[in-house]
Amino acid sequence: MRNGYPFRRYYSTKTSRAPGKLIRFHGWLAGVPVRCLYDPGADSNFLAHSVAESNRFTLWDLDEPTACKGGLNGGPQLPISQEVKGLPLCIQGFSAPLDLTVVDLDDDYDVVLGMPFCEEYIPIPHYREKALTIPACESPTERDLLLLDSEEYPAEGEGEDFFSQRELRRLMKRPSSRVHLFRLEAVRKGGVSDTLGVHSLQSAGKPGDPPPLSSFPPDHPINSSTYTEFRKHLQSKEVPPSVRPVLEKHFDRFPDELPGLLPHRKIECEIKLEAGHSPPARAPYRLSYGQLDELRRQLDSYLEKGHIHPSTSPYAAPVLFVQKADGMQWMCIDFTGLNKITTRDKFPIPHP
Repeated sequence: MRNGYPFRRYYSTKTSRAPGKLIRFHGWLAGVPVRCLYDPGADSNFLAHSVAESNRFTLWDLDEPTACKGGLNGGPQLPISQEVKGLPLCIQGFSAPLDLTVVDLDDDYDVVLGMPFCEEYIPIPHYREKALTIPACESPTERDLLLLDSEEYPAEGEGEDFFSQRELRRLMKRPSSRVHLFRLEAVRKGGVSDTLGVHSLQSAGKPGDPPPLSSFPPDHPINSSTYTEFRKHLQSKEVPPSVRPVLEKHFDRFPDELPGLLPHRKIECEIKLEAGHSPPARAPYRLSYGQLDELRRQLDSYLEKGHIHPSTSPYAAPVLFVQKADGMQWMCIDFTGLNKITTRDKFPIPHP
């Protein structure tokens, strides 16, 4: 029982069912990793109540509460009274806001993409390959998108830790899961920032030179592994065509990631406090489980890259997360306590 109602088990991939029979994906909903099931037989897009509750999504009451009945054997009816609105869903190259009805789903899936998803984006299913094609005329990116059946989370955002330990343990408990351990070593060659794609650049002229943008067709999929973030930016409309050759020539001056902390300078910056004040050290804000996982992921990534290092400073500031337009979580540091007691530098502003 959950919330006084029978536990719903309409969408399942138990061991008695042969693998690969359903079209399912792993993606991100408002920055939270979710498991999605494509089911055009569902009359709505559904979200598991456990996911909405654990991540504190804003719930809206339905204008007309209804009931849901599922399963081939006519399972129990469950009352439906709440929904979430406009949560960004990211699956591979697809990203769009969705309204989802909150119900009790089983442990296999967090999101069910039903008839509203089909009516909005007209996906073309490929049943043998267990994939979907969203045509360019309906795609948010205005190009054909191929969504492949995935058993692992896509590499969204920055860093190497794509999902939390809790998610890994849950995946390992599934009988159909296979776990492989790989060790990847970063290789720098000629200032190329795409460390895992160096082998594809060795045959592009001089060692270290990037392949010319003209070698990629205009309709090359944006989520292809042959593109770095730098090349994606060059292909965007924001970069004038006259500037692209200059940026391409000096490719090694625009790394995807910063090399580490800045070197020590002769002049050290100092924050002067007003007299009578001690260094502020506020307690951390309360975060959801998903935000705590994202905080650990970002801190571990920054430590590994050398962007930050452990500190014993008496100063401390809490962090909070702001949801970006693409659904990812943007970490912000609240320095308001420090700003209130900082001695301002006063000097004349130069005029032209």
